This record gives sequence, C-alpha cells and structure tokens, in this order.
Amino acid sequence: MRHLDSGLRVFSSRKNNRRIANRRDDFILADMLDVLARLDLQASFFDGGRIPLLALVSSEERAMAIRGGEEEHAFSGLDDAHLDSTRLQNWMFHLLSENVEFSAKPGACNAILPPAILEEKKQLLKELGVWERRFERLVSDTSKPSAASAFLCGVQTLLIHHHTSQMLLLSRLPDDEAVFIAVPNPTARDVIRLARATVDLDKSHDQNNQSGSESSRRFFSAETGIVAPLAFLAANCADEAVSTQAVDLLLQCRRREGLYDARNMAAAVVQNTDVLRLRQQKRD
Repeated sequence: MRHLDSGLRVFSSRKNNRRIANRRDDFILADMLDVLARLDLQASFFDGGRIPLLALVSSEERAMAIRGGEEEHAFSGLDDAHLDSTRLQNWMFHLLSENVEFSAKPGACNAILPPAILEEKKQLLKELGVWERRFERLVSDTSKPSAASAFLCGVQTLLIHHHTSQMLLLSRLPDDEAVFIAVPNPTARDVIRLARATVDLDKSHDQNNQSGSESSRRFFSAETGIVAPLAFLAANCADEAVSTQAVDLLLQCRRREGLYDARNMAAAVVQNTDVLRLRQQKRD
C-alpha cells in the first residue's frame, strides 16, 4: 500500500509536468495510468476509508455527467469496457469516501443529504446504466464469444464488478439496507452465477493442462477479479444461499488476486463473529 501510494504520487507529479512530456511519454503514461488506476481502486476497496489518489473523472464531469447522454454505441472491446468501468468505479469511491459522514448513521434519509449529493448519485447510476447497455451491445455484436474462454472470463468478471458496484452505490447515500437484506437477492445471485461460471472455466482449463501439477492450478493476478466481490457478498448479504455459495466458491477457486487470497477471505468471513451476527440480524 505504501509503495502504491508513493508510485501514484510520483506518477501524478510526472504526468502534470508538461514541460518534459512528449508524444512517446504520453503513450507510456497512458498505459501506466490504466494499471495504476485499477490498483488504486483495489486499495480503496481493501481499505474502506481510503480515497483513491487518482481522480479519473473531473469535478465538472461529476456535476454535468461524463457523456451527457451520448455514446450509446457498443464498446470497441473488453479493454475499452474495462477502462470505462474503472472510471465509473473511481468516481463512485470518490463520491462515497468524500461523503462518508452521511453513511452508517441511524435514521439516515434523503432529508439530511445535500441535494447535490443525491443528484450526483442519480447521475452516476445513470452512467452505470449506460455502461451496461453499451456492454450488452459489445457482447451481442461479438461473433461466437463462446469460442474463447478468455473472452467469457472477461465478460463475466466485468459484469461481476458492475453488479457489485451498483449494489454498493444503491446501499449508500442514503443508507438503504434493503439492497443486501433482500431474500432472495436476484442481483447477488446473478453475481454468484457469473462467478461459478468463471470457476468452471478455470476447472475446464485445468483438465486440459497436461502437467496436472497442483501448483499449476493456482491462479495468481495483480488484478481484482472475483475474490473481492465474493467476499463482499458473503459478508453483507442476508440471503443465506448467496453467502453460503460465495464462501464455497472462495474455497474452490484457489485464486490470489492482488491483496486478496480466496481461502483466506473465506476463512475471514466464516470466523468473523461480527459479520455472522450482522448477517443474522439482517435475516431476522
């Protein structure tokens, strides 16, 4: 976390120093920005009180919308959709972190929230809806996506991030327990279905692996994939079918994604008495 924060500050300083920038530097900085922005989000998701150091959406865009209702065409590819998803998540974490004083308060309601915050949340939800429609067009326009498991994994992972981001935003500003207290919880169950499909693709890949060694079946990545969303749902959803299946998938998937190890996260959820008590209160 310290190395990341230092790197982000160095990057921001370098990027803002236009006197020494050139065309080649611009391309290098753009590639670095994509990676650092995703790591920045991962760190803020891991530490709920941390505001992302990068601001991918300007204050003007947050006030007036990124697209202004335009750009309803399909994304050019998964990378394009991933970049746009990262921007929206960055915006969301800034909005939530900057207004944390309005969350987790008994009786929180629209009346105590400044209208500007409610309007920004409404606008961000609208932008998430635009992202989903553009993503659906990408998937429908791509010929035979089932032929490439990597493509399917990318589609499923981006949808998992999208759904969990929507749930988190809907549950805050003002606090709304109904998002996670619902039983059954259709959105959370859809995330579980997508995560299970991703794990099944991993297993299929393992069966085709000729070495068959145990170590070859470990999945390591610096990116946020399915582990953090599964742990998030397992800890927050009152729907026992969701929480149980989320923990089961964490135990099965043998993944280490950035700061998250699947089995460690499963153990943390199961052994955390505060989480279990909160989940039981939601069910009651």
